Formats: sequence, C-alpha cells, structure tokens
Amino acid sequence: MELPDLASDLASDLEEVLAAADQRTKSRLRAKRLYYKKRNLLDDLQRDVDVLEAEYQRLLAEHHQRDAQPTSETAVHDPSSATHRAYVQLAQVKSALVKENEELKRLHANYQEMEKQIKQLAAAQKKASLLAEQEQEHKRRNPMLKVNPLSQDQCTEIARTSYLEIKAFRESETCFTTGTSVLGWRDRHVLRQNKLMFSLEKTFQGRATDMMARNIWEILSLPEPIVIMRPRDAKVHFHVVQRLNEDAVVYYYTLEREDTDVRIRAFILAMRVDLGSDGCMHLSAADAGKWSRTRRISG
Repeated sequence: MELPDLASDLASDLEEVLAAADQRTKSRLRAKRLYYKKRNLLDDLQRDVDVLEAEYQRLLAEHHQRDAQPTSETAVHDPSSATHRAYVQLAQVKSALVKENEELKRLHANYQEMEKQIKQLAAAQKKASLLAEQEQEHKRRNPMLKVNPLSQDQCTEIARTSYLEIKAFRESETCFTTGTSVLGWRDRHVLRQNKLMFSLEKTFQGRATDMMARNIWEILSLPEPIVIMRPRDAKVHFHVVQRLNEDAVVYYYTLEREDTDVRIRAFILAMRVDLGSDGCMHLSAADAGKWSRTRRISG
C-alpha cells in the first residue's frame, strides 16, 4: 500500500495560500492607486472650476464697471451690444441670486439647528417638571412621618374631655338657634371666649342607631371613603399614622386648593366611643404638641 506524500501536499497548499495572499495584496494596491488617481482628478477639476468661477466673477465685475459709464451713441443703436449688455445683466442677477440663496440656506440650517436645540431643551424641562410633579405627588401620598404614638390613656382622656364638652353644650340653656330647618337639620350655637360652638341635629326616622353608627364609622375609620367628603376644588389626602384599635385611628391630613399655594396640614383623631345605650363619634384635629413630637414630616 502506497502512503500519500504529505510533504508534497503541504507544500502545494502553502503555495496556493501564498499565491492567494499575493493576489489580494496586488488587488488592494490597484484599488488604492485607482482611488488616489480619481481623487487627484477630482481635485484638478475642482481647481479648474474655481479658476473659471473666479474669471467669471472678474468679467462680471469688469462689465459692471463698464456699464456704470455713459453709453455712447453707437452702442445704443448696436443690437449686438444691447444683447451683450442684457446677457451680462442677467448673469449679474444670477450671481446675486445664487449668493442670496446660499445665505438663505445657511440661515435656514442655523434656524433648524436652533429649533432642534429648543425642542430638546423644552423636552428636557418637561421631563424634569414631570419627574418633580411625580416625586411631589409621591411625597403627598406617602409622607415620611416619625411621631411618638398616642397611648390608650391619652386617647381615653381626649374622648372623656370631648364628651363632657358635648354634653355641657347640649344641656346648656344659653345657646341660640336660627329656628330654621334645612333638610331636617336644626342648629344651636353659642359664642364663648371668641370661640364659636355650634351643633346640627337631625332625627332619622326608621333608622336604627347602631346601624347608622356602624355605617358612619366605616367611612370615618378608613382613608379611602373619608376622602370623598372633600371640596371639589381641593386635593385631600388622609394617611393613617396610627391605628390604636378598631375604634380609634389617627390620620395625617393634608389639603391643597388648586388656585392657591396654601397647604393645610393637621393630625386628626377619629374615635368611636361606646356609652352603653348610647354612642358617640369623635372627629377632631389632634394637638400633636401635647401627645407627640413630630421628628420629620416631608411631602
């Protein structure tokens, strides 16, 4: 069995590789020479165009100066001279229009670039404003609060004091009333130490007290339903700061009106007090200075 000549095959493959590489090198050199030849030709043609353009402008200027001189009688009646002058004038007008067109193109390009920059700036400002509004809205909805919690004893004391005030007001014989009834509501009021105290009273026929108390507390004890009771032109948020139990909750309340920069903030305490055969709903602004210390409020 005859073995293949590996050395001969390897030498043949090497020659083919070298030949192909040499061919590629020659092709690149030819392409490079052709490229530079065409480039030199274009440069020569551009120089010729520049020379002709300069000569053309020189001739126009020369004829323009000549036309500024008084025209002789012979030139006036010479048709060829008149045609020549008209041609020169048209060439001068063309040259002026070309220059004006180039200037207008330059101004248009500058205008487009300026318009692009203004649009980019406006888009960036709009994006920044939108991000700021989103951040502010996030702070409104999620304020960072750190307060000392209200104790059950403090809550009980607030409820006791409020109940005694309400009871004293209802039993007082010095209150005034307008005597009118609006949708079944009747009023009583009294002014004590520059503080106006008033009450509205209505009897709901056919309604059980415990059912009405339960329905009202379902509204007062949750931030979502209670927001419904707000002015139409205001942004109102109730944030639960502390929920002591199922009968007491502390809100951080914010109100902003659309036509002003004023923002109202307050802590509101909502309580349901069981009085045995009777009951009491308590909703008031809590005095944070008495029961807590606000470390940080943002938003």
